[in-house]
Amino acid sequence: MFNGKKIAAAVIISILFFFISVVIYFKQFHLNESSIDITNLDSEQIMPWGVSSINAPALWARGITGKGIKIGIMDSGIYFGHPEFSRNLKQGINILNPSELPLDDFGHGTFVAGVIAANNNNYGVVGASFGAEIYPIKVLDKDGFGRINDIVEGIEWCIQNDINIINMSFAINEDNESFHSAIKKATEAGIIIVASASNSYGGEVGYPASYDEVISVTSVNKKMEIDKKAPRGKVDFSAPGVDIISTSSNGDYSNLSGNSYAAPHITGIIALLMEYRKNIGMPNDRSNLLNEIKKMTRDLGNKGLDKTYGNGFVILNEDHFPNGGIKR
Repeated sequence: MFNGKKIAAAVIISILFFFISVVIYFKQFHLNESSIDITNLDSEQIMPWGVSSINAPALWARGITGKGIKIGIMDSGIYFGHPEFSRNLKQGINILNPSELPLDDFGHGTFVAGVIAANNNNYGVVGASFGAEIYPIKVLDKDGFGRINDIVEGIEWCIQNDINIINMSFAINEDNESFHSAIKKATEAGIIIVASASNSYGGEVGYPASYDEVISVTSVNKKMEIDKKAPRGKVDFSAPGVDIISTSSNGDYSNLSGNSYAAPHITGIIALLMEYRKNIGMPNDRSNLLNEIKKMTRDLGNKGLDKTYGNGFVILNEDHFPNGGIKR
């Protein structure tokens, strides 16, 4: 979403360079009531319904956890002290202040990171691809605002550091040439980009999700019904995004809803696919990965691809993972 007061100051013209900075606003979703007790997660581990519904545990049982896959989480940073990230968290980068760690002073990035890669241990929650390496890329400030030129710089960092997947759980209203150019450059470098559709309540999907190069994700609930916040338009896949339990920036856990939390489920799925395909010598280009994912979707809404559910809800199908490359 845009914040009108900040857009007024968004155009910068200099003699040598012309930059367009678009302020991105992340609305933090209200805390939802949950049927799961999250007060005792310091002593017990639960399986989030989203992770279970995409059938990630079936691949874990075969030794596929996302190991060796590098995921850039372009967001508000991460809470480095959270015990759920003790095994797989890398330093990443703070684009806003490169001399500091990408610490999460907003909360959004930590929650997204937990959906992707919270550790599989004896407490808390577990992420879809808990074996993957996560790299926080802080491009949002303490109020959840960011600028396009910071996002572009973050994308460039991902290219230079051989990131495999970028998760962008945000949306802006309008196309931006410099933003799109950076995304094209990243995909040409072999990076898979996953983005959440805008929380526009039936309105536009927004960007970067609307770009052809980006895998766009919308949110559904446990009954496979579309989230009331979901948009209509260029949607590729549906994923869990309602009543999601994940890590919070105070070192605890919380329960939130929104398209922001659907995207990291697809990011986790792709990480698992990439590890498997890498193990058996198959290419991990975007085209092949998309074809594999489409084969594992449950059609929702109108038959076939539609503007509400996209290709459908992705469920990892064990039949697509023959013995090769999988530990038994």
